[in-house]
Amino acid sequence: MKTLARYVWTGLGALMLLTAGLPARGESFAVNTPKTAERIDFKVDLQPADPFSDANKVGAARDFRRGEVVRLVIRGTPRKGFHTYPITRQYRGESQSSVSRIEYGKNDDIQPLWPVAESPPETVMEEGLGAYLEYRTSFTWTQEFYIKPDAKPGPEHLRFTIDLTVCDESTCLPGRHEFDVPFTIVDSPVVAATPGLEERLKITKAPPVEYVAPPVAALPKLPPTTVAPRAGGLGELLGFMWQGVLWGALSLITPCVFPMIPITVSYFLKQSEKSHFPAAAGSSPARKGRSPILLAAIYSATIALVLTVAGVLLLPLVQRFSQHWGTNLVLGGLFVFFALSLFGMYDIVLPSSLGRLTAAGEGRGGLVGVVFMALTFTVISFACVAPFYGGFIALSAAAASTADWLKLVLGALAFSVTFALPFFILALFPFLLKRLPKSGSWLNTVKVVMGFLELAAAFKFLRAAELNYFVHTEFLTYDLVLGVYIALSAACGLYLLGVYRLPHDHGVSETLSVPRLLFSIAFFGLALYLLPGLFKTADGEQQRPQGTVFAWLDSFLLPEDAGPVAGPAKGGDAASGRLAWVGDLQDGLKQAATENKLVFLDFTATTCTNCKYNERAVFSKPEVKDLLRQYVLVHLYTDNVPPEYHSTTTGAENHDFQQTEFQDDKLPLYAIVKLKEDGGFEVVGRPYVEGKINNVDGFARFLQDPLKGVGPVARADAR
Repeated sequence: MKTLARYVWTGLGALMLLTAGLPARGESFAVNTPKTAERIDFKVDLQPADPFSDANKVGAARDFRRGEVVRLVIRGTPRKGFHTYPITRQYRGESQSSVSRIEYGKNDDIQPLWPVAESPPETVMEEGLGAYLEYRTSFTWTQEFYIKPDAKPGPEHLRFTIDLTVCDESTCLPGRHEFDVPFTIVDSPVVAATPGLEERLKITKAPPVEYVAPPVAALPKLPPTTVAPRAGGLGELLGFMWQGVLWGALSLITPCVFPMIPITVSYFLKQSEKSHFPAAAGSSPARKGRSPILLAAIYSATIALVLTVAGVLLLPLVQRFSQHWGTNLVLGGLFVFFALSLFGMYDIVLPSSLGRLTAAGEGRGGLVGVVFMALTFTVISFACVAPFYGGFIALSAAAASTADWLKLVLGALAFSVTFALPFFILALFPFLLKRLPKSGSWLNTVKVVMGFLELAAAFKFLRAAELNYFVHTEFLTYDLVLGVYIALSAACGLYLLGVYRLPHDHGVSETLSVPRLLFSIAFFGLALYLLPGLFKTADGEQQRPQGTVFAWLDSFLLPEDAGPVAGPAKGGDAASGRLAWVGDLQDGLKQAATENKLVFLDFTATTCTNCKYNERAVFSKPEVKDLLRQYVLVHLYTDNVPPEYHSTTTGAENHDFQQTEFQDDKLPLYAIVKLKEDGGFEVVGRPYVEGKINNVDGFARFLQDPLKGVGPVARADAR
């Protein structure tokens, strides 16, 4: 039998295939070594803007066509104890030496495209000196170039100089880092320019954006916040427990578990019958028999207790690292690993020593033997249960308070009790064993369908990993993953119709069962239902099929944030119907003071499913959107701040701010605040912490109440 280690390597190999073709990290290409080179390292890469171009493969030649857009990626890493400065933004009044610059050598064949994108810097505040924007860890600058249609084919060079200052706690050194990146313009047909590119070619370089520095002193601390109870808390708790019941029931019909049901029930029934047989001559008298109900209760309770404790202990790991790109990458790889096993590519086998350890206690008989039998069964079944139980915990758990921990424990208990309950019922009514369907090909069909669901979950986690690492996705884009979900639904429907078979399928059924037909229709229907989501409307907006199913799946796939709306519109972009968001609380407070408005503060994250659901399915409702337009809207990302927000705070700083000021780090968290005379802010009312908004009317009332009596924005119909 193959070992678990071998299968792990197989799963990792499959994950490597998914990530093959990622671009290289870059090379030095430096042509001089200024003194600042000892304080900061640069890696440079020139690559196509199209992430699927062959030129993006590791080791591929830098060959580009005329009319193509290429991207210069500069990754800088200050060495320990040093820092440098951004290129596109600064605080008003900062010294010009606090802004880095990139100067390009003359080249008539290529044209820079603006604006430059850079990763968000962090704000450093020094008493007596003011506020500065700095890079103390790795950062990325991205500049795109247009290869002109009349460019001469042949070898070319992109020469540029980075002019910057690198400082430590005591000294600052200026330096000019020169680079020479060779590339080739191939003699191929010219790539036609899109309307968007033609508009972008008209944009010229803009000076660094200036921000008004906040007060050097930290914002005044709020008194301990009394957080409003979650609206619809009981309904949310019951919904979470219902999820546990559903996944626990599905786990019972997996190939590791279902065949064990009659075996294990028979085991403790025989244990209860042993003492009813007459004692052999010369042997000790038979002990009083154990009640089947007692044995079944102990057996079921052991299973439920072990699974509940495992789920609760698993949570801190999931909760602590859930927003890290590495965690999502590992979870995505594990789901691929489990999916390939369910498809029949290999079998997952736990270490034999673990099974022997628990099985050794079975021979003791009595209550101790029943407990060890339950432990043995739990260990054996865990290979099939883990994908469902782990996925249930990973996708649903978010415990930051006593109430959340209680919710998690009850959800895990619902899963575990559902999983263990059949053994207790079958012990009470042993004749039901004869009515259970025999394990066979139908079990493998269930396993394969679950494999499709596992693979779908894998793509979600891998997309979250790319979002967390790059902020925006270029490979596992929303459209690509949605297309994969449509393909998986269609492939599952074809499998259920018997169009193709997988390794563990044996024999050919002459007829198609009614349940298989109905499930195949359901999967085909899901594929057709999701298909319009791949297409855009005339104004470039995504088509959104109606209904809760698409709203939930849309948020599950973490759609890209639309970002702030540029231009003079105050309430948003009237043409597209988008809301206008600000990415900096200080900017939002000042704008609100100017417009005599309140600030709607939204703590969110790029990988927060509930946040995406609320923003796409609730904030888009006309009655909610009308209320939101009467606020200055501020997005504070607690993981990765999208660069287009030009925020002066990092995700970590926003997370610390939320936890310190609101004593709560659950996402999403909504609060309404206003500017105080001393430059700080105060919260109007209490924060709204429902999570996924199920009570839309309650959320609308939350928005309406602070609008009463705010002057020109007060609503006559506010209730």
